[in-house]
Amino acid sequence: MPEGTGADVMGYDLMPWHAEMLLRLLATAIDKKNPHAILLAAPKGTGKIDSAGWLAAALLCTQGELSGPCGHCDACELYGAGSHGDLRWLEPEEGKRAIGIEPVREAARFLQQTAGYGERKLLVIAPAEAMTISAANALLKTLEEPPGDSVIVLVSDRPDDLPPTVRSRCQIFVMPCPSEEESVEWLRVRTEFADDDCRRAVKLALGRPKEALALLESGALNEWEALADQCASLLVGCQSPNSVAEALLAWELDPALTLVVRTVDEAVRTSVSENPRGILHALESRDTILEWLSAHRRGVNISRDLVVRECCQMLHKALV
Repeated sequence: MPEGTGADVMGYDLMPWHAEMLLRLLATAIDKKNPHAILLAAPKGTGKIDSAGWLAAALLCTQGELSGPCGHCDACELYGAGSHGDLRWLEPEEGKRAIGIEPVREAARFLQQTAGYGERKLLVIAPAEAMTISAANALLKTLEEPPGDSVIVLVSDRPDDLPPTVRSRCQIFVMPCPSEEESVEWLRVRTEFADDDCRRAVKLALGRPKEALALLESGALNEWEALADQCASLLVGCQSPNSVAEALLAWELDPALTLVVRTVDEAVRTSVSENPRGILHALESRDTILEWLSAHRRGVNISRDLVVRECCQMLHKALV
């Protein structure tokens, strides 16, 4: 269930719940008071990559409008065509989950060059936590002393996975999350899915609109709801770990583990148990599952079958 890629955001869709923060940031940039290294942090699926695309377009726009990119100047047209020479957008190559050291070194050299179209050069890395340790280390000097008027924007849904040396060199902006109603309204306006389906998808995605959209577009909303119900039943001891594991193994590891984490979050949020110790055990299991998920996303080779079965056993023992 991807949130978006550099190619997807060339229309620079600013998410409404991010507008106030990014408009303030844009105003500081126009006044030449903006930080040169920015870390935009928000949960996966809340549209931060789309909003980062809007910010990138606004920073490159030659009209300098406080309301965002004008959409008409040469810079905006180049950005929209994906061919702006002063922008570099780094993300994992197709088929890979990590950003290696060579693309980061090349991007650092790119920032050293004189801007060809406007006042600044811009580097966006999304997701920033996809950088390997060596790649992150290669970026440190550039983060500390970006050349000229260049701006580096890191986008992350797991900023704690970034080395402290990277985080300390950035000004961190924790981006707001939408309410459930805001997410439903966003889907209503931008899609032709039925209102009831939008609401079901948002609930299943724990209010995250981009993940809800991916669920709707997958055509598997009913299947995911049934799987979420099985996970919830496991948490209260009404399903066997083996039966839930078999159902989860029909799906890719990332969305399967993400669904389990969401189920634990929802169970804790709605206080489905009177057992505080059980809730604590479930949260401990959730942290372990998140570690597995993070390792998988970094490209660590882990056994899908073993991880899914172990996670179901842990949650069964927690009995929230």
